[in-house]
Amino acid sequence: NLSMGDFLQVVKNEQKVTIKKLTITENLIAEEIRLSNEKRIKIGDSDNLQIYNTATGSFIEGSGSLTVTSNLLTIKNAAKTETLATFTENGSVDLYHDGTKTFETTATGAKVTGSLNITTDLTVNNDLTVNNELNIGPLNNLKIYHESNSGSLIEGSGSLTVTSNLLTIKNAAKTETL
Repeated sequence: NLSMGDFLQVVKNEQKVTIKKLTITENLIAEEIRLSNEKRIKIGDSDNLQIYNTATGSFIEGSGSLTVTSNLLTIKNAAKTETLATFTENGSVDLYHDGTKTFETTATGAKVTGSLNITTDLTVNNDLTVNNELNIGPLNNLKIYHESNSGSLIEGSGSLTVTSNLLTIKNAAKTETL
């Protein structure tokens, strides 16, 4: 069954014909299917999937899982002028902010372009690689960084306290305790 709301009007020989219910047993081939707001396309024995439009937005509703298959899925804004996200088969998932890619998955993890603002804790289970400097604290008042001519530096405002049961400082080769 193809539910068209209250009725379906067909024009034949300049005469309007109203159809209350249309049953299609094979294929429907049409250039367009137009439905008024609040009218739904219902699919499935129990209308499990519904596609419709209201005055405030467009909706796809379904019970159970909804699977979209494609080798490249792109989600755009309503005007179709700006990419919001892309999902590439055997490739990356890319997220965009105001038309600029800011997040992408890679074969080895993820890449963030710009700043990553973490509002609670960051847990790193393996190595942490920082290419420029690591800023710690709400005012970035502790900096850890490396300069090629000076070596590694720890810079902070105020006092720097290190607490430990055993503190060992070694040379760069890790062969001598200083």
